[in-house]
Amino acid sequence: MAGLLVAAISLGAFSSAVVLLIIRARAYGYDVRKDYNYCFDQTAARTLEGSIQANCIQLPAMGEDWDTAFLEIGIVSTMLGWMFRPTITLSYEDRTATHCFERGAHGIRFLNLTNLNPRRDGPLTLDIQRRRFICLSPLTVKVILFSNPDVSRSRILVLAPHPDDAEIAAYGLYSTTDSFVVTVTAGEGTDGKYREVFDDSAAHLTKVGLVRTWESVSVPWLGGVPPERCVNLGYFDGTLREMRASSPRPVVSSGTQVRDPAFYRTVNLSPFSPPSSGVASWPALVADLRNLIDTVTPDIIVTPFPPIDRHPDHKYTTLAVLDALQSTQHKPTFLYLYTNHYHASERYPEGDPGSEVSLPPVFESPLTFDSIYAHPLSQNQQRTKVFALDAMMDLRTGLTWIPIRTAMRRLGLLLIKRIIDWNRSYFRRAIRPSELFFVVRLSDARPVELAMLWEQKPNREE
Repeated sequence: MAGLLVAAISLGAFSSAVVLLIIRARAYGYDVRKDYNYCFDQTAARTLEGSIQANCIQLPAMGEDWDTAFLEIGIVSTMLGWMFRPTITLSYEDRTATHCFERGAHGIRFLNLTNLNPRRDGPLTLDIQRRRFICLSPLTVKVILFSNPDVSRSRILVLAPHPDDAEIAAYGLYSTTDSFVVTVTAGEGTDGKYREVFDDSAAHLTKVGLVRTWESVSVPWLGGVPPERCVNLGYFDGTLREMRASSPRPVVSSGTQVRDPAFYRTVNLSPFSPPSSGVASWPALVADLRNLIDTVTPDIIVTPFPPIDRHPDHKYTTLAVLDALQSTQHKPTFLYLYTNHYHASERYPEGDPGSEVSLPPVFESPLTFDSIYAHPLSQNQQRTKVFALDAMMDLRTGLTWIPIRTAMRRLGLLLIKRIIDWNRSYFRRAIRPSELFFVVRLSDARPVELAMLWEQKPNREE
């Protein structure tokens, strides 16, 4: 009898483990056993061959004429790598970088070497300090190097579809450069925090929009960008795709029934704030962006990357920029493109805060870009970024004002997410040693070409 009981318990534990593995594997939204598919032939990349020898990665001379580096390497998860997160820690001189992969990861991956800064005129060695639940294939070892313009000498316009997107994607970039921060929507559609304080949903969302709008023009000041350089255009959360589809017909905020973007623009202190158009329509948004580009005269526009960002507001923010660029007097030189909602899985990037952020999964047709830029953040900048994110109401994780029944339900969901390792928090995803941007060089015809390409690109949406 005791033997049967032990066998039953063992079978139950094994079955539970299998179910957990299946749930974790399916949570990614893609096959983790496939190669990442990047083509650098049409980019400005310089590629060098390397090799693996024992616990070292041998690389040729990389020189000084680069600012962003990736290591292309083949990986294979061990059996335990399906249960625990595979990681590898590389070191060069006194610097280390930890890279994390999907559970069960198998195939070509791209590791961000930028912060290791291995600059030498001769051969160099990266030490494999630690390897957990993963094997490295010696067949594919390449270094891909990119050289980008000095952002410290550029004027930058950071576009955020919602309050907090600029901080998540580019806090380190805008806090160390000559930058302006423009947020497109008020973010009033977030029906979550503090709803227990209000009896009326419309009143709750109206207040949420006003508070988040205020945050969008004040929080960048933590990074040295004063409110005079920050603008919220006051358009409505979750409506940009509808605005494009129904153009020129205006839309209304679905949760608050506010009709005029000027309702939220009242918090702006910047002379760059556009006058009220009285309507929230696609032509009005494009005109606002065109006027801002001509007034700010940026060299670089930072905006979401439509093919890999799943959120419709993110995709259509960039499409509005491309429409605006077709008629601006000032012509920026580059788009720096980011993703805060990777289209296949909100788990990207893998790993804990402080681990490196590397190239996102791409499997089908390669992405269209000219270069990649990894903007480095010091430990102090990463710590300050934590405070910037915490200053955003929508990102905060506290349980203030929540009744005990609601708190217990949320704690139960938190426990389930912990079991299946489903941590979507931006405090995990965004506090990293680098902020990653795909770089596209603009020309007179490029905005039209990109708009046609990116509007047709399949995109799983929230």
